[in-house]
Amino acid sequence: MVLVGGVSPRVGGSPNVLKARAVADELREASPDAVILGLSLKDRGAILPSGHKPTATVWLDIDTGELTTSTYYSDKLPKWAESVSADIKRRVSEPWDLRDPQWLASHVLGPDDAPGEPPERRTFPHDLAKHYPIGAAIRLHPASDGMLVDLALAGIEAEYKIGKPLLVTLSFSTNDLIGHAFGPDSWEQWDELRRLDEQLARFFGELDKRFGADGYAVLLSADHGVSPMPEAQKLRAECAADAKPDPWERACSYGARMSRAKLALDVSAIAKDLLGDGAWTFGLVGAFVALTPEGRAHRAELVSTIIAKLEANPDVAHAIDVATLPAECPQSPTNLEGLVCNAYPPGSSGDIMVVLKPGVSYGDSYGASHGMPYTYDLTVPFLVRAPGKVKPGVVVEDVLPFATFTHTLAHLLGVKAPETAFAGAVIQ
Repeated sequence: MVLVGGVSPRVGGSPNVLKARAVADELREASPDAVILGLSLKDRGAILPSGHKPTATVWLDIDTGELTTSTYYSDKLPKWAESVSADIKRRVSEPWDLRDPQWLASHVLGPDDAPGEPPERRTFPHDLAKHYPIGAAIRLHPASDGMLVDLALAGIEAEYKIGKPLLVTLSFSTNDLIGHAFGPDSWEQWDELRRLDEQLARFFGELDKRFGADGYAVLLSADHGVSPMPEAQKLRAECAADAKPDPWERACSYGARMSRAKLALDVSAIAKDLLGDGAWTFGLVGAFVALTPEGRAHRAELVSTIIAKLEANPDVAHAIDVATLPAECPQSPTNLEGLVCNAYPPGSSGDIMVVLKPGVSYGDSYGASHGMPYTYDLTVPFLVRAPGKVKPGVVVEDVLPFATFTHTLAHLLGVKAPETAFAGAVIQ
């Protein structure tokens, strides 16, 4: 890991586990002098989009609250990142209060103190720096969006040279982290969106000054949707008695939480009832039940028994044996098997995927989650602005494959799309 003061003995991040080529890799191959910057609070949000050979990749070190990179990229943090890093703690030292109460009142569904939010410090204002470790405070504070914009502008100013292709990948992690903590319908999430919108406007305004309003392209999307907070589901207008069915498959009549720890204990108990005392399961890895080597020696009977027991649970929709998945996953998955197949790289940990029912979320007592194969979790917006290359003002109502983002980005950069980005369209 590389911090402001130099190389740290702590382990840093890298794209070594990234098996696929990114669009950034195709750009690097086509234009060796391209400037490629990957920036985020999360390590993976910075590392994965910027590919294997970026100009610079920078993210937040949670332990120190400083920006970091790793020796995979360089033995020094870029100077332009150092100056931004020095100001992070000041930014989040100010309490977080509502940006625009009147605007927020026209969007929120319930009270500030809503069920399903963190048990403590759940109402405005939030003095995050006082109550959380510095890394957590930074990740949860909307001021971090502005920091990321400043980081991108500083990187462009320092690295860009006229005539060279430029790709900046920005992942605004705070939006995700606030949603996890407080839920997608919370005052906190709405306030964050309002502030993020302002920061994006500031970023685009600065790009207008630098490159001209028609001199750059922007692709804006998200990597996943979100499950509603179980406690807040009935607050939505779609849940009124005479309302039409929700197009995103969000449940109105039922909401529950599934504890991963309890589910792991239940699975362990099922295995012991079948095979006797022993270490037969590791527990849950994400949404997957993982067997130990000892358990896999009895895989057939153990998996079938666990699946039968899990599917008797009223909160579980399906339990799927990954060994039954096809050897080649469908390129445009339209059913549950296809979605699970694409979510399970061969050789990964996990033997059984547990699919919860709509309205059920992983978590013990608060917060929101994602990772289920329902429309509310699979659907994300995709906005493209590319003057002269993409017709403005067009709204595409059709459902598009996820790889449409990749194919459109590659097209705008004038490079081929990675081979693993199958079934994608190009927005023009």
